[in-house]
Amino acid sequence: MSKTAAPLELASRAEKPLQNTARRVLLVYRKFTSSFIYYPWMLSRAGLEIDVVCGAKHEIRRSRSLSHVYIADDTDESFYELVVARLKSGEYGFLLLVDEPSRGLMYNRETVDPAIESFLPVLRTNPLADAFTDKERFQNWCEGHGIPVPVSRIVKTPGEALQWAEEWLFPVVLKGTTGMGGAAVIICKDATELRNGFIQLASSTRVMVQQYISGPVGSTAFVALRGKVAAWVASEKYIALKDGIGPSAVRRVHAHPELGRIAQQMAAAGEVTGLTGFDWMEIAPGQYVVIDPHIGRCTPPGAVAHLSGVDFGRAILELIEGRATLQQPRDDSRVIVLFPQVVELILQGGLLTLLRKASPFHRGVKYYFGPWREMRLSLHVFWSYLRGSAKVTLGAMRSRLRLAA
Repeated sequence: MSKTAAPLELASRAEKPLQNTARRVLLVYRKFTSSFIYYPWMLSRAGLEIDVVCGAKHEIRRSRSLSHVYIADDTDESFYELVVARLKSGEYGFLLLVDEPSRGLMYNRETVDPAIESFLPVLRTNPLADAFTDKERFQNWCEGHGIPVPVSRIVKTPGEALQWAEEWLFPVVLKGTTGMGGAAVIICKDATELRNGFIQLASSTRVMVQQYISGPVGSTAFVALRGKVAAWVASEKYIALKDGIGPSAVRRVHAHPELGRIAQQMAAAGEVTGLTGFDWMEIAPGQYVVIDPHIGRCTPPGAVAHLSGVDFGRAILELIEGRATLQQPRDDSRVIVLFPQVVELILQGGLLTLLRKASPFHRGVKYYFGPWREMRLSLHVFWSYLRGSAKVTLGAMRSRLRLAA
């Protein structure tokens, strides 16, 4: 039995009367920052009223685009109870679980309050809800609905993985069936790397071996309400963290209509609601396979949808008012540098790569540091990244000095 959460603390950003419920959206930030910090601005510019549930130290509370901030204690139970209380107030027309831990609040429990079931990104009775964090289940779900995915096999031993690698030819990809942000992905060029990679992953997850695809990797973000898509954008990873397999710091617009078709197919099959998406790879010109889901949570590149001519805020408003028409991106191959991910890229030693591939002097490159309205928020996040990097560097120096002594 869970413990009773501490009393909920409410901080009102503005003493303004509640607007039409359809125009009021609740965002939940359990942990992560990323480009998610610009979601309130992105949505409020369409006339939506934005409230957030977050922790007392989360940077999002500094956003100037919020109507109200609701502070939860730093426990899952406190967050869950506060989210439920807000939704049961009857003030909201839409819910966005921003990051993976926020999604977990609603799905990593045996039951949720029946009064808020209709707000969930995917109804808990839909099989897709069991596949959010399990790549094997997600692949099986996709195959069952005709959504293209890479050829993959679950393997229990390094020998099984080697058999498939010899049939497909190296390189191959090893993946943990759980994990995100490239944390459980290893590209193996030979049998030794395959064996070591399997041992590394098998200690914490089941292991999947996958045919290697050399084409562009990207993601599609879309807005939907119970399976109806109102807007989508897509972009490929241009420069990514963690040696190219982690989250992206620089994106290039890649708006092929097939990606929009897959988004509509996935949303309809899962009766998806929210601002979410999926990762993909291009196996041939105009042909794509889905490699990872973001379903049920938001995706950082969604924060720059407006740079591709798509207004996600307007899409949400039109969906809940029953008047949505499909918005599609312009395919201009623009390169977009994302903040704050670009700070992490530079701190990881990627400055020269950034300047070489995404020069700020090139016409086709856009450095996006957020809207002017949120400049104070951007600066706070920037300094928090610098402080975090300094702590890591000093900690490493102390460890080396202790070893030397």
